[in-house]
Amino acid sequence: MKTIKILALIMLCACSILSVKAQYSVQSAFEKIRFINLPYEAGKNNARIQSVGIAIPNQVIPNKLYKDFQCTDYVLASSDPELSPILFGKFRVSNSNWVIGAVTFGGATDLQSTSLIVVDKQGNIKSVLESEIQFGLIAAKQFRIASDGKVIITKLVPTSSISVKFYNFNQISAYKVDETYSINSSGIFVKEKEKKYDTKTYSKSQLDTMNNDLWDL
Repeated sequence: MKTIKILALIMLCACSILSVKAQYSVQSAFEKIRFINLPYEAGKNNARIQSVGIAIPNQVIPNKLYKDFQCTDYVLASSDPELSPILFGKFRVSNSNWVIGAVTFGGATDLQSTSLIVVDKQGNIKSVLESEIQFGLIAAKQFRIASDGKVIITKLVPTSSISVKFYNFNQISAYKVDETYSINSSGIFVKEKEKKYDTKTYSKSQLDTMNNDLWDL
């Protein structure tokens, strides 16, 4: 019995790897994963157990992988097949025909960039919202989705325009911003409000920690 369980686990892992490497159409990719209940926090401790490769038509989703807090230094995920997009989340928007999907670029590298997309039943992408930027455990932008489908983006905005690299800093002066988005009747993300916090100095040890999400700092 133990041997059977081990073999089943190996087969499950193999299927997961294959589904990540394969690039499915938007509609097919959405059909291959289950809905995640809301509210949802895309925190560092929140395991992402669903992973399906997704083929994005005409690069409608930004595929920049950022190296700095200012988002001025980046590489394009489209330049390397290993950085191809992965659909890891599907969320139902109540009282609407829309579905939100979470698509991330970066593969197994430290550079990670995620966008939320709104799709209809046919898999047509109606709207895109860049929602997460991370380098390992260091996050410059993270997202949450409320029970009513509204998206809250929390990001750090550096006070200096001089590029501060994720991999080479001790501390950074920045202020935190919460942006709240709703989805209108056309499936478009619309910013409802924005809340700015006081400027603070964030240390690398603060940001490079599993238990510290931006909304907790």
